[in-house]
Amino acid sequence: MCSSDLTPIRGQPVLGSEEMARWFRATRGDRSRATVPITELAGYYVEEGSAENVRGDVAFAQSILETAGFRFPDGGQVAPADNNFAGMGACDSCAAGLRFPDARTGVRAQIQQLRVYAQPGLRNSMLAHPAVDPRLDTHFLRGRVPTWGGDRKSTRLNSSHLVISYAVFCLKKK
Repeated sequence: MCSSDLTPIRGQPVLGSEEMARWFRATRGDRSRATVPITELAGYYVEEGSAENVRGDVAFAQSILETAGFRFPDGGQVAPADNNFAGMGACDSCAAGLRFPDARTGVRAQIQQLRVYAQPGLRNSMLAHPAVDPRLDTHFLRGRVPTWGGDRKSTRLNSSHLVISYAVFCLKKK
């Protein structure tokens, strides 16, 4: 379940929030600059992921990569107070990424976007919670990326650096 770049985006987590937080602290220390403690943040990934049937543990691994271990390097387009853990809205020609009012909402936005990537025909009305971003109904990747090793040409989500990050995450948790 934790070894292939064809790991499904949809499904329940293999790791619980305590396991993710323990792994994070063992490999990254207490250097997180997230707006909530890492245990709370990991809990949001499990809860929000379970609500949408999205692998919260894999989304957590994606966030570690996107935020440089929740350190949000100075000079980046996403700051800790943005509660944006996936670089959503950040691009080479953008001044900043999207901002969310709190950590749970940021995690929910990421999880909802991952579900949109993975589930063909998904409409906002089918989400467990109201859509954080109402534009998800028209997302160009809707249903096109059901696995982490999916359509690598269409999205940064499935590039080799994410697959490598997830593999490292899986190996280090053992």
